[in-house]
Amino acid sequence: MKLLRNLLIVLFCNHICAQDLKIVDAKISRELDFGPEIQKEWIIRDKAMKDLEENIKSWDQLTEIEHSVLKKWEKYMIVCGM
Repeated sequence: MKLLRNLLIVLFCNHICAQDLKIVDAKISRELDFGPEIQKEWIIRDKAMKDLEENIKSWDQLTEIEHSVLKKWEKYMIVCGM
């Protein structure tokens, strides 16, 4: 479940960044200064991303629940036009 939590943090932060700031590429927005609130979100996202990189050697390691959540998130992103 920790992997699922970290996946959702990364996806949610990327989505919020792209959606709220109207910037599709989250990496670009990260290089700009949007104040302490956005920077705090990026710190949380970076920690989750690092944990994911350390713990996921392959997407095959994801559980059925994690795959299900990712599929639902993909559908949501398509509906939102992301």
